[in-house]
Amino acid sequence: MATYVLTWNPEKWDWAGLPSLAKRVLAGEPVRDTWDCGRRTAPRPGDRFYLLRQGVHPKGIVGSGEILSFPQPGEHWSGNGSTANYLDLQYHHLLDPAAFEPLDISRLHAPLHTLWRSRSSGATAPAEGEALLESLWRQHLEILLVEPPGP
Repeated sequence: MATYVLTWNPEKWDWAGLPSLAKRVLAGEPVRDTWDCGRRTAPRPGDRFYLLRQGVHPKGIVGSGEILSFPQPGEHWSGNGSTANYLDLQYHHLLDPAAFEPLDISRLHAPLHTLWRSRSSGATAPAEGEALLESLWRQHLEILLVEPPGP
């Protein structure tokens, strides 16, 4: 199982449905979504993902969950005529940054620091950094009084 970092930049896409989606996830509802993974083809069902908010403060990890599908090509979400690959996924946790502070990326040191500069969604987290990322995310959720992810 691999871990991927998917990205969201509010300067490029206004995620109007995020507050209600985050509430559903927080309530324990199994919520599925589709997300762009750039041109990457390596993600597989069962892999883990983290969702990184970029561009504007507060920046950081706002979600996590499981990838449910192989990447499928489609029209890029921007409508600029290009293509991207998309993953079906299920959130285990999703934070609305207007209500909960994201996991600050400044806490994520080597070997993870290069992930936070990625310009496209779907970067692979290095195997040696997966446990650190999971531990920091779990601690962050516990501080926010949100049930931490399962095993």
